Amino acid sequence: MKEQIDQWLQALTLEEKASLCAGENMWMTKGIDRLNLPPIHMYDGTNGIRKTNSDEEMGITTENMPATCYPTGVGDRLFLEYRTAP
Repeated sequence: MKEQIDQWLQALTLEEKASLCAGENMWMTKGIDRLNLPPIHMYDGTNGIRKTNSDEEMGITTENMPATCYPTGVGDRLFLEYRTAP
């Protein structure tokens, strides 16, 4: 996976990289068809994952899907382990 990400980063144009910052909607990045880079669905939560029932709203006034709660810092540690893996 890390190799694929590195390949995408090298192949993306500056305009494509900038387009990833804006997103397709409230919760998803834009995909880049020419690189077969799919949209990435984002989630948030202070100590777990919160996903709304709709990609177009924030989930404040509607029901959210069930979530998993993790102790604060676990996600950061998992990310660091991924980034430093050989």
